[in-house]
Amino acid sequence: MAEAAVGFGYKLQWLAVRGRGVADVAAALRLSRPARSTWREAMAAAYDGRGRWLPTPPLDGWTLAASRDVPAPEDDRFAAWLAGLSRLLGEVQYFGTHRVVEYHGWGLARDGVVERAFAYLGRAR
Repeated sequence: MAEAAVGFGYKLQWLAVRGRGVADVAAALRLSRPARSTWREAMAAAYDGRGRWLPTPPLDGWTLAASRDVPAPEDDRFAAWLAGLSRLLGEVQYFGTHRVVEYHGWGLARDGVVERAFAYLGRAR
């Protein structure tokens, strides 16, 4: 029986990669020692404060990977970073959230071209 997916929570950025497996995503992210992980292990690694990536098990043809150390759409490095991953992986989508400051970000790249990217930053309450 497959492990159930768990929510990513807040203060996190993640990638969704269509049609590529964990090994391909791990190689594109230059993970030195990719390992199979459960959903809970992947989320724990993403939140551990060391900027680690650990791809999740595939879900309906998508492999996800989360981290807290990712350039956001408003960062000058973002477009080149997302386009580079997309050249290696095909379709790559970026998502980011931070509930305290009301941050939401999304980006889409296909075959090395960033088609759309935006971010919204509200204000701290």
